Amino acid sequence: MSATNDPLGIGVIGVGSIASALVEGLCSGAACRILLSPRNEAKGRSLEARFPQARRAGSNQEVLDQCGTVFLTLRPGVAAEELRTLRFREDHCVLSCIPLIPLDDLAALAAPARRVAKVLPLPYVARRQGLVPFFPAGEEVAARLRPLGEPMPARDERSLHLLWAATGLIAPFYAMMETVRAWCAAGGADPEAARRYTASMFGCLANLAEPQGSPGFAELAREAATPGGLNEMALRMLREGSTFPELGAALDAVLARFGEPPVER
Repeated sequence: MSATNDPLGIGVIGVGSIASALVEGLCSGAACRILLSPRNEAKGRSLEARFPQARRAGSNQEVLDQCGTVFLTLRPGVAAEELRTLRFREDHCVLSCIPLIPLDDLAALAAPARRVAKVLPLPYVARRQGLVPFFPAGEEVAARLRPLGEPMPARDERSLHLLWAATGLIAPFYAMMETVRAWCAAGGADPEAARRYTASMFGCLANLAEPQGSPGFAELAREAATPGGLNEMALRMLREGSTFPELGAALDAVLARFGEPPVER
């Protein structure tokens, strides 16, 4: 059974940016019925207006009572307190998009639900694109994620946390793109052309590297860094500076928030 054909409907508790992307992705696929928690009224009403399949519930408990599959997208700081007030059923499939809370703690908070998993959707699930990591592995959970992208089971919880920590580079990634765009515009390029080209270049380069069997990142970097060329010069300057070491340090700092030790390098 997939999320989109769950006869009991799909619930979303916590209506923020990720929840909005989930709803858009699910509503763009097969027919489904989605019940939203009343949290964040403005976003909830916006989703109701855009998607006839979605409606706001009167309470979080109503979401649980009327749905079989439930996505949890609450903020980590309030999630545990909120979940303790709710009554889950044994037949619930609970898909938590909440970082920082260990799976064992989630399972205890969602008891007596037998199926509890941690999932990592990013905003592009709104377009039903990309990989959706999850743990623990299992076809039942994978089927519920398939309408949003390509489910990717993690081999253990630390592996999922490592991937989750990498999402801490989303804002730096966009900030780097803005630096490139602004530099081009300051030099006289059309600002919109600079924005579109920067997004296109990074997006297309990432697409080349993603499929299974593609060359590794290190090999692609070597291929691009032609001796005496533009890429070799820029890569050497970044490696000789502080950019790459600080990148690893930032990832370790984010990973530490999951209670995980740093990566040995």
